[in-house]
Amino acid sequence: MSGGPKSVLDLAPSLRTPGFRLVDAGELESLFSGLLGSSTSVIQNAGVGDTIATAKQLNIGLNVVSIASPTPPGSGVKLPPASVEGQTVFVTCNDPDGNLVGIYTLEPDLILFDSENAVTNSGTNKTFIGNQLCMFLCVQGRPTFNSVGYWRIVTFKS
Repeated sequence: MSGGPKSVLDLAPSLRTPGFRLVDAGELESLFSGLLGSSTSVIQNAGVGDTIATAKQLNIGLNVVSIASPTPPGSGVKLPPASVEGQTVFVTCNDPDGNLVGIYTLEPDLILFDSENAVTNSGTNKTFIGNQLCMFLCVQGRPTFNSVGYWRIVTFKS
């Protein structure tokens, strides 16, 4: 597999063979770590940066963000690189005051909303969330290091 995996299923090639067979446990661990992450991150006030350069990078999996009140302008966290299709990052911001936190992407990745798609290269490199749970799903990984990867945002009502 030169150049790294193109989709999450590439992390477990023994699953691609049809029929009954033994599946490599190490491949399954890689697959589930790539999909769900292996830990939950709790990001307190000190970890929230006020620029894309100082924002704390989120992990694959569940991330809980807690921010200071009042929120400094531009406070935020950043998504990991959109490198493998199917990677999922959940972000929840539990702020009793309803402050917003910015979610940045690593350059040159973009966040896509409902009406946007990767074909037209629409999207943004920053969005804001309040007291809600959001899922960021990698819908197009980076084929090369400097190419664009895309995250699709799905918002759940709180």
